[in-house]
Amino acid sequence: MIHLSHDPSRDAYVLVQGDESTMNGSTEDLHRARALDDGKGVLFVRRAGKSYVVRDAATLSRFKAVYAETSRLGEAQGKLGEQQGALGERQGRIGGRMGEIGSRLGELAVREAQLSLAGGDSAAARKAIEDAHRATEKARAEMEDPAMRSEMAELARQQEALGQQQAVLGKQQAAASARAQREAESIIRQSLQSGLAQPIDG
Repeated sequence: MIHLSHDPSRDAYVLVQGDESTMNGSTEDLHRARALDDGKGVLFVRRAGKSYVVRDAATLSRFKAVYAETSRLGEAQGKLGEQQGALGERQGRIGGRMGEIGSRLGELAVREAQLSLAGGDSAAARKAIEDAHRATEKARAEMEDPAMRSEMAELARQQEALGQQQAVLGKQQAAASARAQREAESIIRQSLQSGLAQPIDG
């Protein structure tokens, strides 16, 4: 979980464990935390302009556990987003095909009108008009293809269902994030009061 702040005067924290980071601070805070990490993980804290570091393994584990739910929900939202993206691509392909047919219909309508205005009673003229009319009807049939319309409707239904799931996860994520933030602040206060958070220069 990463929340970037561009205000160096604000309180901040950065948990670094291996390649993973949980933070509410600036990129400078992240760099400082990584510089302080000895490979076992650290919690860098900035409060009221003063900086601290926590190296206690139990505290680091507690802090990481606080954000486990938000991480899980974030992954679930990511997976749903991938599914929505895949459905969107399929919808886009069908929409593109319908657009091509619509464009062809427009061209055929112009062709039919031109032939009708040109008149002519010859067999060739009548055949040209009939051919243009048949092509128009064929294009219309393609546009109204029940299978294509049905697939588009089904994709829209699936997309709506995923959107509803995403909305539910979004609410859960907001609640989990607020809860995690409160618990993280509680751990930081305890660490400062107990002396587990050691002051550092800067």
